[in-house]
Amino acid sequence: MALKSPPSASVPWASQASYLPKFDHKQDASKHPPQPSTAPPSPSPSRLAVLERAYDLGCTNWDTADISLDNEDLIGKWFARTGKRNEIFLVTRFANINKPDGTRMRRSDPEYVREACEKSLRRFGG
Repeated sequence: MALKSPPSASVPWASQASYLPKFDHKQDASKHPPQPSTAPPSPSPSRLAVLERAYDLGCTNWDTADISLDNEDLIGKWFARTGKRNEIFLVTRFANINKPDGTRMRRSDPEYVREACEKSLRRFGG
């Protein structure tokens, strides 16, 4: 599916979404069913290539979460490989915890906030 050219700079992006590809939820969802959060991640080389391509296309606002498999570790590998940490505006989220019974709970007490931030910083290479 080819992307259309974005609208001209004189047109506000928020009011013009015609350049985005159309998504047929019935057809596309059956081809690509949602993956559970416990599915093993794809090999790192292909995932690192996705991060590199996103950066090359100008995508420098990245959002992840500590519950998203090994995404923080992967981004940390990309930072170590490229040295481009200062060029990415990075957001990571926390507070959702997978319990052994498969349910989730939220945790936002001060001790957990510090623990989650320290773990994320280590995974990002900081």
